[in-house]
Amino acid sequence: MTCLRDQANKFNMLQPEVAFREGAREADKRAMTDVEASDAWFDLLAPCLGSGRAVFWQVGSDFYRMWLNGNHAKSQTNYYTDLYQSETNVPAQFSTEDQEAVDNVSSLRFEALPEGAAFEKLIKDLKAKGFLVEPFRHFGNWSQQTAIGYEAWWAARPTKLRNTVKRQTQKLDKLNTRFEYFSQPSEADAAVRFYTSVAQSGWQPEEPHKAFLPGLIHHILSTQSGVVTGLSVDGKTIAAQIWLSANGTTTLFKLAHDPDWQKKSPGSVLTHLTIERVFADNSTKLIDFGRGDDAYKESWMSTRQQRWGILAINPRSVSGLLALMRDIVPGRVRRIFYDSAK
Repeated sequence: MTCLRDQANKFNMLQPEVAFREGAREADKRAMTDVEASDAWFDLLAPCLGSGRAVFWQVGSDFYRMWLNGNHAKSQTNYYTDLYQSETNVPAQFSTEDQEAVDNVSSLRFEALPEGAAFEKLIKDLKAKGFLVEPFRHFGNWSQQTAIGYEAWWAARPTKLRNTVKRQTQKLDKLNTRFEYFSQPSEADAAVRFYTSVAQSGWQPEEPHKAFLPGLIHHILSTQSGVVTGLSVDGKTIAAQIWLSANGTTTLFKLAHDPDWQKKSPGSVLTHLTIERVFADNSTKLIDFGRGDDAYKESWMSTRQQRWGILAINPRSVSGLLALMRDIVPGRVRRIFYDSAK
């Protein structure tokens, strides 16, 4: 059988861009180019968010997808979300009733916000609405610019990682391992079976919402906004990954491997093969390793960004004042003592 690297080189990592219809709505365009901004993403996410309902809320000139639950609201985010951002055009679902309801909640929580001007603007706009605002560090995000080129990037990786990948790739080649690649809408069912067969193999916690990942795979393949890659031996999946692509960024969204094959490092071999294909794709400017500061990510990526959260309290409500005393005051008091002790 052809070696793994030659197998992987037969595939283009990303699909050609889908031509936009003339006069297409901006929301339609974002749905085709940015998975985590699409209506399909939020439809898949909704059953994972618990009690409440989806609403749009305007803050300053921006609109945010919020999850309203009684006297509290939060961004439509959870542990699947890597990046949460506003929308600048008026959504069709926007209503003054929902706007008023969120305006008067006792507390708001935003998650997965990128640092930068938009983050600072949101803080300013929330304060202008009368909310007391407390930013907090949410999680880290590791990435790599592709301008460096594959050879320079790989040479800069830790020696241990490079040696492991080289050695284990050679071992897997001797076992006639197949590089698997799913990118077409017609392959969605097969891609779901391929990914879930290894994701259910035992080393990872069971997915609490079983419909989310199958639905996501169907969405990214139908819109050509991502792929599923993997390795198999004699028809058995030993590693699989879900990659998203949008606006020049290719993101490793989810990964799994068979623990019985741990000593062969199939996850590392697959990551290397897929990243090499990403570097070969001229439309990708940034490789993103998704949500979290998992220890392995620093070995693969060069840059860490901070994702932020914001807790906003309405001091005009009794429950808001209680939330203020519970969630904001203790942290500020600790910082005062910490700063004074320096």
